[in-house]
Amino acid sequence: MKLSISSFIVAALPSATLVVAQSNDTAAIRTLVQNETQAYCAADANAWRNCWANVAEARALSYGAMTSKVSQSVMPANAAAIIAGRKPVGVKIDTTNEQIRLNRNTAFVQYNQHLTHDDGAGNFSYRTRYPENRSGVWKIIHVGSVSIKYVPPLK
Repeated sequence: MKLSISSFIVAALPSATLVVAQSNDTAAIRTLVQNETQAYCAADANAWRNCWANVAEARALSYGAMTSKVSQSVMPANAAAIIAGRKPVGVKIDTTNEQIRLNRNTAFVQYNQHLTHDDGAGNFSYRTRYPENRSGVWKIIHVGSVSIKYVPPLK
């Protein structure tokens, strides 16, 4: 049986398309996660809410090293209440050990995050995100966050 170069290229096209789509989705998810963190730090309730899917099951679960409390928030309905009273904070965001696992219109994201605020305060946390692609737009359904180290502001 003779195989031509053109038959090999035609056979490879579907997998090449899949790789490009996954790369585009990965980039969109990475941007979504960055935008969500930046909007929260900027105390921008509208931008923060826009990162979330408007569904009843959307939740943020977190444990804070500073407060030693576990919290659960219904999102995006409570975004304005969570942001209310917060002052915008300039922050440097360092993300390490990022893994994004795609499965059609869902993804699981896990990473380590170190935030350093302009006043020297900061924290280190383990984070997860569960975004879904809804009508071509990635939105967050679930956030998990465990802050394990808090650094107070410099005096």
